[in-house]
Amino acid sequence: MTIGELLRECRVSQNKKQKEFAGEILSPSYYSKVEKGKHKITAKDLISLLIYNQISVKQFFGRLDENYEENQFLEEKLNSLLAQAYFQNDKNKLEEIRQQIKDSCLSSEAKTDQLLYADIFLALMNNSLRDNKKLQDKVREKLFSMDEFDEAK
Repeated sequence: MTIGELLRECRVSQNKKQKEFAGEILSPSYYSKVEKGKHKITAKDLISLLIYNQISVKQFFGRLDENYEENQFLEEKLNSLLAQAYFQNDKNKLEEIRQQIKDSCLSSEAKTDQLLYADIFLALMNNSLRDNKKLQDKVREKLFSMDEFDEAK
């Protein structure tokens, strides 16, 4: 998928016309050519467009990766398996899934997150979360670094 194709997909999903989506950042005619792949867009203008249209820069660039959907599916599958093993109180299965995460083709950030979830479930099952300061710090760091985190949450 190209940047123009993805921009078009985002625009259409927001039910916006090109002029409305481009705002004051690009002229409608230039933006139209970007969508069609006839003109390039600068990184500065692209990021401005994404922010203007309330699109996560991280998610946008993630979607440009050809393995994005496959990795999303794998993350969801692993999350489901982790939760299932936890609710079945199956420590061995959690350890197996933890190894699957390590061996997976996920990005290092996704692996770190998935391993954190596995460690949390294991600590909860062992009643050791309260005693594990290092894991508590990791959880705190993860929570406070979330884009959506605010005082209310």
